[in-house]
Amino acid sequence: SKEGTGTAANNDDHATAQMRDPSSSYDLTSYLIFRHLQRNSKLHIACGALFGCDFVLYDGKRSERHSFAGLRIYSSRSNSLPTPSPYDMTGYVRAMTSARKMALVATAVIDERTNSSRLAICELASEKILTAKTHIRKGHTEKRKAVEELDMAKT
Repeated sequence: SKEGTGTAANNDDHATAQMRDPSSSYDLTSYLIFRHLQRNSKLHIACGALFGCDFVLYDGKRSERHSFAGLRIYSSRSNSLPTPSPYDMTGYVRAMTSARKMALVATAVIDERTNSSRLAICELASEKILTAKTHIRKGHTEKRKAVEELDMAKT
């Protein structure tokens, strides 16, 4: 380390991981969504890195409230909607659910010919499907219920 700065003298000594590819399309998409929320809502917006998202949203002053939602932005270089991986989406929704926040995703489809854009903001939620074979209880349910009823009658 350099004296007094606390920074590494040689960056090769440390491993770094890039979370997202830097791209002008992401920057533009992020800017359009941020600008839309600032202009068209009363929401307060802050950095969402702590929760694994791009922004966290507050319905009042940050000093007076907890954030109610995380917002993750997806961008596409083409004129179509981006397609994030199911693993990415599942992890994001689980993180937001455990933090008791809504999981929102947003994107902008930009038409360069007309210099216009369309925004989409969507809430994600996970649901348990209890009819799946892995969730069905094994064993003799009716027999177990009968035994439990007999035990209850004896007491």
